[in-house]
Order: sequence, then structure tokens, then C-alpha cells
Amino acid sequence: MVPVPDFQEEGIMKRKDLSDGEKLDILQRLAQTPRPSQELVAEETHHRKEKIGGVLKEFNSIAWEVAQAFCGNDERVLGLREDYLERKVIKAKRDSKHHAELSATALKLVEILDWYYKYHRFSITPYISSDFPYTTHTLESPTLNERELSNLVAHLKDEIPELIPIGEYHKACQQYFASRKREKETPTATITGDLILKLKLKANQGNFTGRCPDCPR
Repeated sequence: MVPVPDFQEEGIMKRKDLSDGEKLDILQRLAQTPRPSQELVAEETHHRKEKIGGVLKEFNSIAWEVAQAFCGNDERVLGLREDYLERKVIKAKRDSKHHAELSATALKLVEILDWYYKYHRFSITPYISSDFPYTTHTLESPTLNERELSNLVAHLKDEIPELIPIGEYHKACQQYFASRKREKETPTATITGDLILKLKLKANQGNFTGRCPDCPR
């Protein structure tokens, strides 16, 4: 049994006749496939059926976030809650909106990278641009902000690791110019045609693995 935090002192899972470990054990048994009856779980755990039903009722009464923490975000156990499907629908809608925002960010970054690439600026240094990759400083250039870029990199760093130096470039430039003795190594960001194609593909597919601070919970 995986240790769980004791929420009893906070009055969240209030039954005093069962420990949190016993409650979680009951919930895990109820969540098995195929779903067993409360009578069967009562027999297996040597508790009355009313006690089994009480644990389930109590689990449904606590806040969703607390329930997630209590069961270790176990989807099977969370599926016992009456609001489970509603919560999943809401999260799916939020995920869809968030992924659409990531796709838009990826397309803006593609346009910025493509501009430098077409002018044969494959290796960006502070003496070419210290604001890369947020803009090209042309009138038609899209503009990225730090939050948009960091979220995109957080999602794609495992699939497209060559994106990491680009995400770190602007901060590295600030540190470089802040060092009067120029002791730091000159920041460099490399643009390749393959990187641009990968980003275009991800933007069009709209599926982003990984997580970022703005991911729906």
C-alpha cells in the first residue's frame, strides 16, 4: 500500500473509525474492473456495507483537488466520483484551448526562425540580435513573449531538444551583456531547416506532450 497523507486533522476525510489507508484500500477495491458490489468489498474488508457506502459518499463530498491528492491522482479511483465525467469534459475543453494557443505560438516562432534562415543567418549571436527569438524587428514580424516561448519549449523539449538553446538564448544574452569583462561564452542559437519543419508539423498536428505551468489541471 502506498502511504497517503493523513487528511483527518484537516477535517477532509472525517470518518474517525477508519484510517486514511483503510479508506484508500476500500476505494481502490471499489474501483477494480469489473466493478465489484459494495457487499463484496464489505465482505473482503470485514466491514459493514454501510461503512463502505459511507467512505464512497465521503470521497464524493470532498473537493476535486483534495480527492486527487488523496488517491494519488488514480484515474480509476477518481472514476468513482459522481462528477468524474463532467470534470474530464471540462479538462478536455481546456486542453483543446491550451493546445490551440501552443499551435499559434509554434507558428509565430516558425515565421521568425524562417525569416533568419532565408537570410542565411543560421547561427544567431548577440551581435546579430539580442531579442531573438521574440521578433525579427521587421514591420511584418510576429512577436512572442517570454511566457509563450517558455511554455512551448516546456512541451517540446523532449521531442525537439534543439529548441532548448533557442528558448534559453534571450536570457543568456542578458547575462552576457551584464558581464563587463565578457567572461561568459558568447550565446549562440542555431537554426536548421529540420527544426523549422518539425515545428511546423507540431503546430499543424496540435498535439503537444509534456507539461508547462499554464497546462489545465
